[in-house]
Amino acid sequence: MSQLRKIGRCIYCLTSEPPLKREHVIPHGLIPAGHPDSWVLHAASCPKCEKITSAFEGHILGAVWPTARSGLGLRTRRENILTHPLLVEVNGTFIEVVVPAKAYPAVIMFPEFRPPAHQDGRQYESGIEVIAQTNVQVAGPPIAEVAKRYGAQRVRFVATFRGHSFIRLIAKVAYGMMVADFGLDNWEEVYVLPSIMGKSDDSGRWVGCDGKRKLSSLPLPLHGIGREVVNGEVITRVCLFAQFGAPEYVVVVGRLKPNAQPGQFPMPRNR
Repeated sequence: MSQLRKIGRCIYCLTSEPPLKREHVIPHGLIPAGHPDSWVLHAASCPKCEKITSAFEGHILGAVWPTARSGLGLRTRRENILTHPLLVEVNGTFIEVVVPAKAYPAVIMFPEFRPPAHQDGRQYESGIEVIAQTNVQVAGPPIAEVAKRYGAQRVRFVATFRGHSFIRLIAKVAYGMMVADFGLDNWEEVYVLPSIMGKSDDSGRWVGCDGKRKLSSLPLPLHGIGREVVNGEVITRVCLFAQFGAPEYVVVVGRLKPNAQPGQFPMPRNR
């Protein structure tokens, strides 16, 4: 069931000057085709801020996750991709072969990070440190089967993340859900907003991983979001492609005003 909320101000710069467009909490391109919009904030993004968020969101969806989106039949505003290139090792040399989309072993490479510095209290200056990588196959036949078909010893997957696009996407999802949950007027400070908008390089202070799977016990159809309030601070867990065992990301979104309460919508456990 769709959950819709009209905001009436840009959730990023707070302008109320029209035109204001709707903002998908879960990006449009990560929703299965044919499914209704869920958790959409109406009149919630001005053209200037939309241009900023669309740039990093579009990079991840279009350049990093195209095979996963194609394999899972997720929404697209472009024509469906029919083939994908794949690197396979034959006789010690990697060559590129063209594989039909339905026969492609779609793998997502998730970078993992240290916990948010704000949580573990470590000395922090800037940026974010990648400490591990989790590869999750979300669609297509087994990799070994594909390698055998092409007479390959190995199959190689390559993903190039531009800047902090992935981190900003995770923070944007967390912030958007918390706006749906608490509105715009219940915040003393939104910690992640400068990083989302590319105005600061402090994403590692607010975003990271703790290695836990708190959402994994829930019946998650594709993506999962959860949150808790600790000493007035909202801590959100985001897990995209949760049903495939993807890592969970912890986002310290911000600090609420005293006595702030969730808004008119209850916090759903999955979407």
